[in-house]
Amino acid sequence: MQLTRHQVLVSIGLAALLLAGCSTPQEHFYSLSAPDTAAAGTITGAVAAVVGPVTVPEALDRPQLLVRKEGELRVLDLRLWVQPLKSEIATVVAAELGRKLNRPVAVTGQSAASDAPQQVVIDIQRLDATLGGSVTLEALWRIRDGDGKVLHSGRSTVSDVSADASYEALVAAQRRVVLKLADEIGRWAGR
Repeated sequence: MQLTRHQVLVSIGLAALLLAGCSTPQEHFYSLSAPDTAAAGTITGAVAAVVGPVTVPEALDRPQLLVRKEGELRVLDLRLWVQPLKSEIATVVAAELGRKLNRPVAVTGQSAASDAPQQVVIDIQRLDATLGGSVTLEALWRIRDGDGKVLHSGRSTVSDVSADASYEALVAAQRRVVLKLADEIGRWAGR
């Protein structure tokens, strides 16, 4: 039996559709850290503080991004943090405090953390992100001295707006609210 040209083209088209339907969805990874962090100047001196622990609500304590879209919360299975969200937040806050204080700031678990004269503890109460909309972060935080005495505590509510409806813009807005939180903490850290 000989296939006609039309049958061959239809068969090739169907095979292409089947192969396209069988492709594996690609995972996308995100970080709150700035891509140009390595390009920043070197900060030297004694460690000024350690950031951590940072806690987040259980709903956020997952590898996937959690966003509001069309009025509901969605877990984005293929949109993942490169490390736990609480570690992402600690890293960004430590980097920003280090920049503000012009001294190194460690993160809990790093060897330099044990020598820090101050500890910044952060309890994230809410990190609400709407795709193509606003991002709001609410946090309680404390600064303790080396003996555990609370030097200052505060409650911060900060927000920002995503530049567009892309996931990259949403993560950038989340980064900006974490930087705003670090700015508020930085008014008191290192004193």
